[in-house]
Amino acid sequence: FMDRLTEVLAQPAPQGGEHVTTATHSEDPAFSLDDGDEEVNILQIPEGTSELREDAFNSSNDTMSEYLDNSIEISEVRFPSSLEEIGTRSFYDNFALEKLDFSNATSLKYIESSAFESCFGLETVDLSNTELRYLGKESFKNCEALTSVRLPNTVEHIKDMAFQDCYELSTINFPESLKTIGYGAFYSCSLIEVDLENTGSDA
Repeated sequence: FMDRLTEVLAQPAPQGGEHVTTATHSEDPAFSLDDGDEEVNILQIPEGTSELREDAFNSSNDTMSEYLDNSIEISEVRFPSSLEEIGTRSFYDNFALEKLDFSNATSLKYIESSAFESCFGLETVDLSNTELRYLGKESFKNCEALTSVRLPNTVEHIKDMAFQDCYELSTINFPESLKTIGYGAFYSCSLIEVDLENTGSDA
């Protein structure tokens, strides 16, 4: 299934052109899925990927079942420095997903609507190494185990219901760059510690 997985990854944009989202096959796998440990399946998005397409690994969508065996549950995702955008519902309803590694995702600017909605196992999200500009609508909605979020000093907009029903979310920072917080962005959260120092928020 490795070759076919390239169909859900957008390749780097050609010079002066748009993102290429058609399937491209090569001898190298689209990503590595390390399942040496029965309890941990690590999804490594390959360097050179600029965008994850809509519904790329949406576990409630037929797209994912076409590329991954239904018995495989992704526990961790590692994102490359080339990635700029995570598309709508890219990892929707991945209930076994526990860790997102953005430490190398230094070009990431956009997380689209419902990208990580209903990822019940996520506990922390650290985006501080990215160049994130906005979090889309419902991007982390219903991540019930999420306790803390770290945002970079580039983020400008947190869209409607971005963290709605993240019942355990207690800690987040609002950097100086933040301009707007959408309707219901933190509805039903348990915020205890909010770093508002130097924020420019119009929430």
